[in-house]
Amino acid sequence: MKIDQENSGKKEGEVLTLIQSVSTRWNSCLDMIERFVELSAVVAKILATRSEKHKKVPDMIGFISTYNYA
Repeated sequence: MKIDQENSGKKEGEVLTLIQSVSTRWNSCLDMIERFVELSAVVAKILATRSEKHKKVPDMIGFISTYNYA
């Protein structure tokens, strides 16, 4: 994500990352959603250019998660 932002003209200190929600901060969910919207074009570009190997990840998660609940 950093490389895509730098290629679009952002400088080192201007590159943004996604924010995670934190249960102890009441507004962190809002911060997370706002940042995702701000970076949605970059995220969409990354998801659209996934390799074949990465396209199998959802299947792997489904398979592995069955053992999580066993």
